Parts: sequence; C-alpha cells; structure tokens
Amino acid sequence: MTDFNLEQMVKPFVDDVHTALKGFEGKAASLEGVVHELKDQMRKNEVLAARTALFAGAGAGQKAAVQPEEKAALVDFVKGMSGTTGATGGFAVPEVIATDIEAKVLKMSPVRLVANVRSIGTPNYRMLVNLRGTGSGWVGETGARPATAEPTLESITPPLGTVYALAEVTEELLNDFATNIEDFLYTDVAEHLAEQESNAFINGDGTNKPRGFLSGTINATSDATRAFGAIQYIATGNASTLGTDLPGKLLAMIFATKAGYRQSEGTAWMASTAVVQALSELKDTQGRPLYIPSLREGTPGTLLGFPMVEAEHMPGIAANTYPIAFGNWQRGYTIVDRTGVNILRDPYTKKGSVLFYINKRVGGVVRNSEAIKVLKVAAS
Repeated sequence: MTDFNLEQMVKPFVDDVHTALKGFEGKAASLEGVVHELKDQMRKNEVLAARTALFAGAGAGQKAAVQPEEKAALVDFVKGMSGTTGATGGFAVPEVIATDIEAKVLKMSPVRLVANVRSIGTPNYRMLVNLRGTGSGWVGETGARPATAEPTLESITPPLGTVYALAEVTEELLNDFATNIEDFLYTDVAEHLAEQESNAFINGDGTNKPRGFLSGTINATSDATRAFGAIQYIATGNASTLGTDLPGKLLAMIFATKAGYRQSEGTAWMASTAVVQALSELKDTQGRPLYIPSLREGTPGTLLGFPMVEAEHMPGIAANTYPIAFGNWQRGYTIVDRTGVNILRDPYTKKGSVLFYINKRVGGVVRNSEAIKVLKVAAS
C-alpha cells in the first residue's frame, strides 16, 4: 500500500478544491492513521512470517526467510552454544530453582515450650511472689490470741530486650528471586531470632536481653536457708566429670525439689543433646537404662520418669558447668512477650535496595528459684 493525496484525488471533479475539502480534514487525518496502522501490522506479519520460516521452514508458496547457506551457518553457531557458559548461551537459559529451600537446623532450645509464657502490654511489668511467712498457732476456747506474722511478697521485674535483624536486598534480587523473598526472609530471620532468645533464656545476663536461669546466683544451700532468687545445685562429686554415682545425684536433684513442684505439670529435665547421649548409657543395677528415648515424634524421652527436654544452649560437661537442670519450669521461669515479631519494609533509605528490619521485644527471668535445681560438675 502506498501513501495517498486526497487533494489530487478530488481535483478533477470539483472547481474549488479547498472549499470541497472543508469538513473532511478530520476524517482525512483519521484515514491516514488507519492506513499507518495497517502498514505497521503488515510489517509485523512479515517479521513473524520470516521468523517462522527461519525455524520451521517456509510454507507453501512462501520464499524462505534465509538462504540455505545462511541457515546452515546459523545452525553451526547454535551448535557451538552451551547452557553451561553464560557468554555462549547460558544467560538465555531459564533457571529452574526449587521454591522450597532446604535450611540447616538452628540450635533451638525449647525453653519457651516448657516455661510460663505471658504477653504484656507495658514495659513496666512486675510479678509478685508469695514468700509465705504467715504465722499461726493453737489456742484454747478462752486463751489469748496474739497477732501472728504476715506473709511476705517479693516483686520481680523481667528484664526486656529487643532482638533484631536488618537485611538488605537489592531491587533486582527482589524482582528476580526464585520464590517470595519476603516470606523467605521472614521465616529465616524469625528462626534466627528464636535461636537468640533461646540462648538468652538459659545464659542471658539481663542487659538488654532476658536473664537466663544459669546467669544468676547458684549455690549448694538448701531451700530452708537459701536466699530468695538463688538456685540450688547438686555437685557431681568430681571436678571435671559427671562422677561415679550419677544416678544417685540425679535422684538427689529430684528429691531436693519440693513435692509440690515436681508433682505438678511442667516438670522436666533439661540438657544438651551431647549430655543426653551420655545419660542414655546409664543403667540401673539390673541393667535397665535410666533414659528411655521416645519412639513418637513430638514426645520427649524420659529420665527417671520425667520428660527430657533437649536444649542445645545448655553447657557441656566441663569443670564448674551446669550441664543438667531439673524443675517445674511453669513455676520456675517466666517469659514475657512485649511484642510479636515485627517486620518493617524500608524502600527509601538506600536507593536501589530494600531494607527489611525485623525485631521482637522479649524478656525472661527466674520467678521461683525453689522450683529449679541444677547439677554442677564439681567435687562439692
């Protein structure tokens, strides 16, 4: 199709061309637009036909898009291309990546699963513990009734801290990542935050983090005279090992815990996997193992009848460490959640990148030190 001139077309039929064309200017312009669109479509059809002929052969009545010798050269070039090298074609090969990403298991200490967990709405949170002390006595019908002692209360404030991660992701990676990178980051970082808090519940010093139950005062004094807040330990009898009478020491830990604690829900042992393995070799006088591993998923093994919680941040067996703990964790340790896991998406601070700020505010503290006992690797 060729370009047309509307003025030349009507000139042989009218006396005044300009007068005759008045009112047709807009229509003529529209007609030209239609013609141009038809031309563009024709060009696209020609390109498509040529591409089809190149890779599928020319159709009946069509001229081949390339000559045989040109097509042979192209085939030789394609034969030399490889998906294993970027420059020879690898960049054009779509990568298929499994959307489920296998991850290494982190050291997750399940203190949160056995402890008393509370959500709080204020940072000024206090817990009260009744230290008892109420007096009483017997009296006859007409005997005097002097005043008795009142109970004593102790106030405990769990130290709070914010555990966070700040991940930077480029905009290109955000657009090209094989799976939803925001969900991937959220899941991965949340697990790392859980690992951090798990360690803090056991070993945290209470400075901008929870105070772990092994970071406070621990001594050998019994419940009757030990100061409130201190945890009692039972020594292994050897300065660097679990000693020669470990079953006896474990029983001493159980019976040093008041019956009201050990006979309630939430009572369990706690040790690392390495220590649990050492415990699995223990046998009674009749050759029966003291540690019974669980055969059901989600159900812990038992040691001397109580569940064993494997907590990877518990210490190993070394001088002056506390590799095994026992107690009623619901009564003994409290975790407070000030906020859940928050995620802030920041595309403004750094151009070309998106910052993901993920954080959680959490606290923890020993609430009742009588409810927890630990084994110390020491001679006495």
